[in-house]
Amino acid sequence: IKCPIAVFPLGFGNALAYCLGVETLEKCLEVLEKQPRVVSCDLFSTNIPKIPFAVFIAGIGFDARIVLMRMQDRYIGFRSYILSAIKSLFIHNKKRMLITVDDCVTFDAVASSLVVMNAPIIGKNYIIAENARLNDGHMNCVLFSTKYAYITNLRFRGFKHPLYTEENKVTFNAKKIKVSGETFVQIDGDPAIFQNDIEIGVVPNAISFLCNNE
Repeated sequence: IKCPIAVFPLGFGNALAYCLGVETLEKCLEVLEKQPRVVSCDLFSTNIPKIPFAVFIAGIGFDARIVLMRMQDRYIGFRSYILSAIKSLFIHNKKRMLITVDDCVTFDAVASSLVVMNAPIIGKNYIIAENARLNDGHMNCVLFSTKYAYITNLRFRGFKHPLYTEENKVTFNAKKIKVSGETFVQIDGDPAIFQNDIEIGVVPNAISFLCNNE
């Protein structure tokens, strides 16, 4: 029996709370009281021992380097990502990644970052994979060839970065991926340096949340 979980927007970013329509404490308490709707969501499973599951996002490469530097330098708040991104722009080099999709096809890419999403946004309104859904049974993957492509892809709802472009990125869906060649990884904002091949897969409808969205 799946016991529905309530999400309280008490951390930094709170992207999952926005996706569930409980982005304020008042809305969360209202959902707890009335319990209008329960939604079953997918999870990601990983082969990283300390972070075996993800609810929301996995990043490999530049994205993960930003998170790691933010943790190492003990930054707090929105500015932390700006400072970490600036530092990472100078020190992170793109690498050759071998990405195997659904045990069927492997492609060879020299790229900066691979981001795996279970929902369209990170933070309040920053869109990174607009077609991603919490319970569509697959991962929405975005491969960025450069660090600049990653940064200019981030945009507010209704407002695109002036340098926004569809170039220098590749999007695809998968139920399972294996990535070799990159060691920096972050899972739901928890960074790690993993020396083995990184494996991420979908666990469909594995967890249920109380929500306020259709």
